[in-house]
Amino acid sequence: MCYPVTMVVHRASRMMLGTLHSGARTKSLSYHLMVENGLIHPASRGLFSILPLGEFMLIRVTLKFSVLFFLKTNFFSFFDRVVDKLVRLIEDELNAIGAFKMSMPVLGSKELWTTVGRWDKIGAEIFRVTDREGKQFCLQPTAEEMIAQIAAQRGVRRRTMFPFMVYQTTPKFRDEMSPRFGLLRSREFLMNDLYSFDLCEENALKTYDLIAQAYRRILQNELQFEVRVVRADSGQIGGAVSHEYHLPSDSGEDAITFCEKCAKGVNAELSRRGEKPCSECNEQCTKVIPSVEIAHTFQLGDLFTRSLGARYQKVPMVMNCYGLGIGRIIAASIDVLSPDENSLRLPLAIQPFKIVVIPPSDSSQYSSELLAYAESLVEQLDLNANLHNEVFFDDRTDYSIGKRVLLAAQLGIAHIVVVGARSASVFTCRPMVEYLTIENHHADPINMGMLSHNELFELVTHI
Repeated sequence: MCYPVTMVVHRASRMMLGTLHSGARTKSLSYHLMVENGLIHPASRGLFSILPLGEFMLIRVTLKFSVLFFLKTNFFSFFDRVVDKLVRLIEDELNAIGAFKMSMPVLGSKELWTTVGRWDKIGAEIFRVTDREGKQFCLQPTAEEMIAQIAAQRGVRRRTMFPFMVYQTTPKFRDEMSPRFGLLRSREFLMNDLYSFDLCEENALKTYDLIAQAYRRILQNELQFEVRVVRADSGQIGGAVSHEYHLPSDSGEDAITFCEKCAKGVNAELSRRGEKPCSECNEQCTKVIPSVEIAHTFQLGDLFTRSLGARYQKVPMVMNCYGLGIGRIIAASIDVLSPDENSLRLPLAIQPFKIVVIPPSDSSQYSSELLAYAESLVEQLDLNANLHNEVFFDDRTDYSIGKRVLLAAQLGIAHIVVVGARSASVFTCRPMVEYLTIENHHADPINMGMLSHNELFELVTHI
C-alpha cells in the first residue's frame, strides 16, 4: 500500500512538555538537562524511559515495518529525532564506503561465546539468561562471535566482496558496576557496531584506516567535535591494537594523556602502565585531559575467524570491529556544548528541529489574524525542501511569547521565528516576523531583528 506524503505539524500543545525539578545532584550536565527538560525519566539505576519529548530527539531506529512508522508519527518526540538524525548520518557515511546494514539477535548462546573464551573472560559485565530447557544465553554487548560464525557458515565467496563490511544499529546491554550520568553509563544503550573481513593483515589495516576516516568525517566534519584518537587496551574483546575516540569534557569520567606536539595520545589505562603518546614525548608537551569515550575500534587479526572457521580458500580471514555509542555521543555533546544547567545544546546536524515558529498569545492584538498567518507560515516553511518535517510549531498560546522563546532556547532549537506584538504593529502594512538565533555555549537567544516574509524565506533556504 502506498501512503501519501503529507505535512506533519509538530504542535507543542500535544506534547508532554515542561520541566521537572528533580533536585538530583550530579556532575553530568547532560543527565541533569535531559531529566529536567523531560527527555528521559529514570526507571532505576542505569535504566531510563524515553519520554515523548525525548522521543523526538529512538522509535524509527527500532521500527521494522513501515506501517508502524505511520502509526507512531504523531507520538514522535525530541530525543527520537536527535537519535534518528545521528543514526542516519552515521549509516549514510558507512553505506558510502561500501558497508552493508544487517541485524543480529540480542541473545548469544553460551556455546557460541565459549569458542573464543569470552563467556568466562567478560564475567559479571554481561547479563545472562537461562531458557526453560536449561540452555544459557547472554545479552550480547558486541557480536564478534556471531558475525564470524555467519561468515564461516555462509561464506565470503568472491574476492570482489573484500573488504566485507557489515554493521548494525541496535540496543545493547551491559551490567554496569556503577551506572550513572544518564546515557553516559547506562545498562541499556544504543550502539552502531561494524565488523570487517579481509584476506590479509595489510588489507585489514587499509580497511581499518578507511573506517577511521569515516569516523573522523562523522565526528569532526558533520558533528564539529574536537575528537582525540588515542591508543587503548584491547581489553575483553581482544586483538593486538585498538583505538578510542574521546571528546574532551570537563565533566568526563575518562581521561587521556595527549601530546600537543605530535597529536598522539593514550588512554588512562595505558598511561597508568607507563606508556607515553610517542617516544619523543616529555612532560612539557603532554597533558592529561578529562574526556568521554564515544567510539572504539579494534584490530582483531584471526582471533575470532580461526576459532569459528571463517576462512577464504582455507585461510582464516582477518577481522576488525568498530563501535560508535549513539547515546554517549548525544550526552557528551550536550555536556560540551551547553552553557549552563538550564540550556540544552546539540550539534546543528542532529538538532531535533531546524526552526520553531511561535504565534502570538491569546491576549495579543490581532491574535486571530496573526495566528492564522503563523499557521500559514508553518505550512509554507514545510514546503521548503530544506525544512520539510523540520518545523516545530509552539502553539501553546496560553503561554506568553517570552516564556515560549525561553523554552525554545532551553531546548536548543537554533532558529526562532516569532509572530508577536512587533509583527502586529506592521501587520496591516505587510507581514513581518521577529527572528532570533541560538548558539552553542550561549544561554540567551540573540535577537537578529525584524524580517519580511521574503527575507525570512531567503534566509531559511541556507539553514
